[in-house]
Amino acid sequence: MLANVARDGNIVVNRALIDFNVRLEEESPAHNLNESCLERIVQELEQSCIVRDSLYSLTLARVSELALLCAGNYADDCEFTAACDLLVNPRLILVHVRDQTEPVVKERHGSITDQFSHVGRAPQEIVEWLKDNTWLEIKKEALLPYLYNELFCLGHLNSHHLDSIEHRMQRIAAVVGFLSAWQLPDSCGVQERLICVSEAARQFIYSNLCRFEMKFFHQLGNDLFRLMEDDRFKSRFLC
Repeated sequence: MLANVARDGNIVVNRALIDFNVRLEEESPAHNLNESCLERIVQELEQSCIVRDSLYSLTLARVSELALLCAGNYADDCEFTAACDLLVNPRLILVHVRDQTEPVVKERHGSITDQFSHVGRAPQEIVEWLKDNTWLEIKKEALLPYLYNELFCLGHLNSHHLDSIEHRMQRIAAVVGFLSAWQLPDSCGVQERLICVSEAARQFIYSNLCRFEMKFFHQLGNDLFRLMEDDRFKSRFLC
């Protein structure tokens, strides 16, 4: 049905946007999602759509739902590094070095003092050298805050849904903190722990996980295609 949406009255539907959303439906299963995949999807959307209208915002909101689902699943499975990469860890940081023409790309998961350990012997010596000779530039922020900021600046989504996105980002951070307190090595640790606890404890643990669903993703899609068919349609997600 989605692929058959074409034209209604004087509305010429952006075929690229339709095709993009159809592919998004095909790529939405959680097991297909990771940061690289999501970054590719965002880049494809940004490059294929010049007009940043409400249809674009609804599409970008759908991508945000997939990113939230992916990060939530990572948090629930104790894949903390992957969850934090989507949530807080910048995708690209450049280290500008005094008297050096080209900046250095900071290792994403390593310490900057380890990366520049060649400049000194003692850790404090390295720290002092970094303070005097380098400055950092965040070139690409983490994907989730980037998507949220883009949606906020576009100004099409209503505050209720923006608040929902922000709330779920905070939820991911809370779950990472909650499960980190257990010092579990991987996702198997959660399942093993659940087997050994009482039903009440199991329910408490489940209540403190993300356990995100695809509800908003599908609702955004329904509103998007209805708006393509009828520009008088009022989406529940738009201002």
